Amino acid sequence: MKERKLVRQFTLDTEIYDDELPQKVLSVLRAEPLETDPHFYYGMSIVFDKAVHQTRDFFQYPLEKMPPSPPGRHSRAAEQDQLRNRLSAILRQQLSRVSSAVRNTGIDLSGGAIIGDDLEQSHQVTLEFYEEREKEYDKKGRLKQGPTVNRIMPDRTFIAKKAAELIVKTAMEKATDAARKEQEQASHTPHMVLAGELFSAAAKTILLDQRKKTDEEVAALADQLRLHAEIKSDWPLEIAFVKKPENTMAEDFEIDCPEFLLYHENSGGNWTLKKVNTLAAAQTEITKRGYNLKTTARMAVLHHDMLPLK
Repeated sequence: MKERKLVRQFTLDTEIYDDELPQKVLSVLRAEPLETDPHFYYGMSIVFDKAVHQTRDFFQYPLEKMPPSPPGRHSRAAEQDQLRNRLSAILRQQLSRVSSAVRNTGIDLSGGAIIGDDLEQSHQVTLEFYEEREKEYDKKGRLKQGPTVNRIMPDRTFIAKKAAELIVKTAMEKATDAARKEQEQASHTPHMVLAGELFSAAAKTILLDQRKKTDEEVAALADQLRLHAEIKSDWPLEIAFVKKPENTMAEDFEIDCPEFLLYHENSGGNWTLKKVNTLAAAQTEITKRGYNLKTTARMAVLHHDMLPLK
């Protein structure tokens, strides 16, 4: 992701819940106007000390529209929900009011963020302005109206911590999965099958319930599958339908086939042929995530005994 260019930053000696915050921001921008490029949209961040959430004055900020009360009986959980809703409503209202004041100075804002953080100096609010994105125009020279994105982030430290935890968890899961795959591959005995043989066996299995199938129909379906096949993953094996593959798979192309393969075709003609660990797993896919879906057209299970070795 491209880093945004910071074009202006200033700090106000006030609180985020200050009812005169928009006017104070406006006074700074009028005294020292922000130099902007008319070809760009700008982003704005309002950063404040999150410790303010613990004060009574913050929650006494006058809201123009009160948030709805949570349904259900009066309880500790309901009180907490109500406080969170009011906190978000206060920050949303201040962001909206400040954004409106900034736009009145002629700055084209594409969005803004209001962010609670751990700051060394409390009772201060920092404004940051960024060069967000270049304006785009249609063929007639009319300005394309992009989306306006506003973000409410009461606690950036907490979110950053959770994001870091998620990154570590994801990395650990990927490492564990990679180690498992490596172990499986190390203990795996290759079962090399020619693509022509694989798709012939697949076609026979797919057409198994059609009593009047002919050798010509089987051969035609086998060719159709092979000519639109692309390997998405060698291990675990997954082959998928591609309308126009970069390279047509030759009949003598060698594929290392697992013990069980599941063919799944949807009503639009797209299909996958991929590894399943056991016959029971294949049956579960068919009964629970297969024919109970209206989009499923055909399914079939292949065992490597059906596939002649190269």
